[in-house]
Parts: sequence; structure tokens; C-alpha cells
Amino acid sequence: MPVDPHLILQKAFPGMLPDEAESLIAASILKEFPAGSVICQEGALESTFYIILEGSVSVSKTVNDREVRHLKDLSAGDFFGEMAIIHNAPRSATVMATSPISVLEINKEAFSELLEHSSSVSLAVVRIVSRRLRENDAMAIEDLRVKAGELADAYQQLAEQEYARSQFLTTIAHELR
Repeated sequence: MPVDPHLILQKAFPGMLPDEAESLIAASILKEFPAGSVICQEGALESTFYIILEGSVSVSKTVNDREVRHLKDLSAGDFFGEMAIIHNAPRSATVMATSPISVLEINKEAFSELLEHSSSVSLAVVRIVSRRLRENDAMAIEDLRVKAGELADAYQQLAEQEYARSQFLTTIAHELR
């Protein structure tokens, strides 16, 4: 049985009025992607907003140009792609389908118009973006704690090695005299 987009929109944007939902559905394109499809690529210049109707995606980000870090999983009722549109910037993360998915795809103009005319949608987007930023900050702080611990351990080892070298040189100098 197909998913009712109205129910998903109500989950994504609590308080959305029925006519706002109708306008959004009319302005969107229903797209389906198989599992493993990259829907958004980090760094790409794109201007599409997505609302997941069915299925799930994984959101990841490249850290230090070498490590790919999983940020979160999203499923029906979740949305993504808003940051690139709001900031008119490249995608900040890669979004890959982890199962076959159906999404509503909304272009930049329709999304911007929706934000301007719907306080419930704007508030929902602000809340989600704020929560995601807090979660990302928490991950970054934890990464810094781990790196600081690794650096302290490395410094301790270096200090121990320096002491051992100094002792060795003192012993050798004494033996040579």
C-alpha cells in the first residue's frame, strides 16, 4: 500500500496546514532510488530538498580528507538538503540510500517559498537544523577529547623516551671517561 504523503508531511512538519501540504506535494516530484544510490554528494552544488516517504538513508561526511564518518540515519518523515539551499552552498554531507527509498524532491524555489509562507515548516526546519548542529558539535568535541588524549599519551611516551636517551648518553659518557 503506497504511503500517504500527507501523513509523512505531518510527521516532518507538525502543524502544517492541509493547503500547505497540497502546495508542497504539487510542487514536488516523487522519486525512487534503489539501495546504494547516492542522492546527495558532499561538496556538490545542488539545490534540491528531499523528504523521505519510505525507506532509509545514511548521512556521512569526510573528515580530514581521508576518514568517512557516519553522522546519522534518516527514515520516513525525515528530510535533508535544506542546508545547501538555505546557505546557497555546496552539500555538507553525502546521503546514500540504505534501502530502496521514495522521496519527495522539491526544488529551491518551491522550498524557499514554503519557508517564507509557512511558519510551521520554518519552525520545524529551524528545530531540526539546530538539533543537527548541536549533535555535530557534540561529535566534534568528543573527537577533540579523543585526540587530546592521544596527544597526551604520545607526549608522555616521548618524554619517557627522552629520559631513557638522556640516561643512556649519561651512562655512555661515564663509561667512556
